[in-house]
Amino acid sequence: MRQVERPHERWNFALRPIFTGGEAMGAELMDWGRETFGFTINEGYGQTECNLVVGNCASIMAARSGSMGKPVPGHDVAIIDEHGDVLPPGVTGSIAVRAPDPVMFLSY
Repeated sequence: MRQVERPHERWNFALRPIFTGGEAMGAELMDWGRETFGFTINEGYGQTECNLVVGNCASIMAARSGSMGKPVPGHDVAIIDEHGDVLPPGVTGSIAVRAPDPVMFLSY
């Protein structure tokens, strides 16, 4: 088996956490990040109108493939149904952030 050279070993850089968003990485890409960089790539969720409100931080919690993580402290985030009622864990719904929030657009 061919030995994989890790970028931080080749160029002697001290890369710290990497953060990604937009779409869940999946197990294969998460494993690649661990092998290539020597640490877990953190995932997060946010939008232009409401920046980072959910995320993983592998140094303080287990990062799972396909999970965007937990609400970032200081933000009131819930999964709600079409009537605005909070849903129990494991039930699919819409991500809601209570307004006002420090990272939320006030208006266009």
